[in-house]
Amino acid sequence: MTELSFKIDVKDYDENWDNDTTIVGVFFDKKKNLVFGDRQVEATGFDKKELKKLAEYHDFKGEAGQLKLVSSPFSAVVADKKRKLYLLGLGDLSKASVSLMEQAGDKAWGSLKAVASKKASFILPLGLETTPGSYSQSDFFEAFLFGLTLKSYSFDTYKTKDKKDDEDKAEKLESLTFVGAEKKTLKAVASDVQSIVSGVFTTRDFCNEPPNELRPHLYAKAIKALFKGTNVKVTLLNEKKLKDLKANLFLSVGQASDSESHAVILEYKGKNTKSQKQPIAFVGKGVTFDTGGNNIKPSNGMGEMKMDMGGSAVVVGLMRALDARKANVHAVGIVGLVENMVAGNASRPSDVVKSMSGKTVEINNTDAEGRLVLADAMWHVQTKYKPSHMVDLATLTGAVIHALGGEYAAVFSNSDEMASSIVYAGEQANEPAWRMPLCEGYSESLKSDTADLSNIAKSGTGAGSATAASFLKEFVQEGVNWTHIDIAGTTMMKGKWAHVDKGATGYGVRILDRYVRNEFEK
Repeated sequence: MTELSFKIDVKDYDENWDNDTTIVGVFFDKKKNLVFGDRQVEATGFDKKELKKLAEYHDFKGEAGQLKLVSSPFSAVVADKKRKLYLLGLGDLSKASVSLMEQAGDKAWGSLKAVASKKASFILPLGLETTPGSYSQSDFFEAFLFGLTLKSYSFDTYKTKDKKDDEDKAEKLESLTFVGAEKKTLKAVASDVQSIVSGVFTTRDFCNEPPNELRPHLYAKAIKALFKGTNVKVTLLNEKKLKDLKANLFLSVGQASDSESHAVILEYKGKNTKSQKQPIAFVGKGVTFDTGGNNIKPSNGMGEMKMDMGGSAVVVGLMRALDARKANVHAVGIVGLVENMVAGNASRPSDVVKSMSGKTVEINNTDAEGRLVLADAMWHVQTKYKPSHMVDLATLTGAVIHALGGEYAAVFSNSDEMASSIVYAGEQANEPAWRMPLCEGYSESLKSDTADLSNIAKSGTGAGSATAASFLKEFVQEGVNWTHIDIAGTTMMKGKWAHVDKGATGYGVRILDRYVRNEFEK
C-alpha cells in the first residue's frame, strides 16, 4: 500500500527546527497588506519590516499558491543566511475556510516539489490576532495538512521507469517539520491526519489497481494481508459459505466469472466502547469489474468500470484509518466482492432470484447488479451484528453523475438525524454530500408482476439514483438507522476537494471518519 513518502514532525517556535529550506505561510488582509504572526516572524530570524521589505522587493502579494524565494546563500539582501527562505501565499485571511486551507495545502505540495529540498520546515501562520469565522487554529492546520499530504499521492506500481530518473522531484523530500505554537495539540492533529490519509491512500490504491490484478479472490486475499497484525478481525466468506447463507442475489452477479465471489467482514473494536451497546456497520459494493453482464455496457468508457468496487475500497480504507488512529468505536465493515461478466451461465434479464431476506427479485437488468450484492450483504451484517446504524457506499448509478457531477455524493436515508449528521460531517471533512429524497412513489415503481421486487424501476420512472436507493431500503431491518451514499461521481470524477491529479479520489474515508468521531466517540 502507498504510504506518505516523507516524515512529518511538529516543533515549537523555540525549538531547534532549522532545515535547509524554510517556507513561511502568509495571508493578506482586506487591505491587501501581508499578515504575519509575531512569533512566526521571530522564528525566521527577521523582523516584520525586513520580511515585508523582502516581500515587496520580490513582488510577493500573498495570493494563494504564490511562491517566492526571498533569501539564499547567494542573496545580496541577506548574505549571512545559509538556508533558503520562501514565502508562500495562503490568500485572503478574511475569506479563509477549511476548504480554502486545504487548497492552500494542495498548492504548498507543488511548492515543495519546486524547491526540491530533502528537509524542509514550514512556519505556520498561527497565533494571528484574527481567526475568521468559528475555525480554530488546529482546524486550519488540519485542513492545510490534509491538502498537502493528499496531493502527495502517486500510483506508480506498474511503471518500470527508474524512479531516480523521474522528473518529479517531490520524491526527494524526506522530512517536513511544521513550526508553530501549541505543539502538543498540533502533534495530535498531525497524527490523526496521517492515520486518515493512510486510509485514503488504501482506498485509492485498490481503486487504481488494474482489474486483472484485483479479481474477487485476489482482492479478498489482499484485504486479509493488509490487516495482518492489526486490531481488525478479518473473516472471509467464500462461495460455499455464501451459498449456505442463501446469499443468492449476491452470488447471481458473479456466477459467470471464473473468479470465486467473496464477502469479507472486518470488525474493529476500540478499547473504550462499553457505552456503545451496538456497533455501526459499513457496507461496500465491490464489483471488481463490471461489463454489465448480458445487458452489456458500451465499450466507450468501460475501462472505468475497474473502479466499480469503489464502495468496498472506502470501507477497507475507513477500517484501516479507524485502527491506525485507535478510534474508540465498535465498527463492522462488510464488502461484497464479485466480477460481473458475460458467459453462458450469466444471469439473464427476467431471472427471478430469492434473496437472503426471503424476498424474491426479478432481475430485469443485469447492469443493475450492485444493489443485488449490497442487499444480501446488508441483510447479513444486520442479522449477525445487530448494528444501530448502517451506512452503505457504492458507485451505484450513472444517474447520480447527471444530478451532482463530481462535486457531491448523494445521500439517501431513513433517518433525518443520521442524514443531517453525515452531510455535516462532509462539510467538516471537505467531502461534500447532498441529501436526496426517498418516497413511496419510488418504491411503487419497483414492484414486479412476477416477483416481490424488480431490480430496476418501471420504464419512464426516471430518478435512477433514488429508485436504486429505494430498492436497498427494502433490505433494511426494523429499527436500523440507515444511509446509502452513492459515490459514482465522486469516486471517478474530481471535485475541487479531491487533491489528486489523476485516478481515484478516495472519497468517503474522511467523511465517514468524521461522522464516527462526531457521533460515536463523544
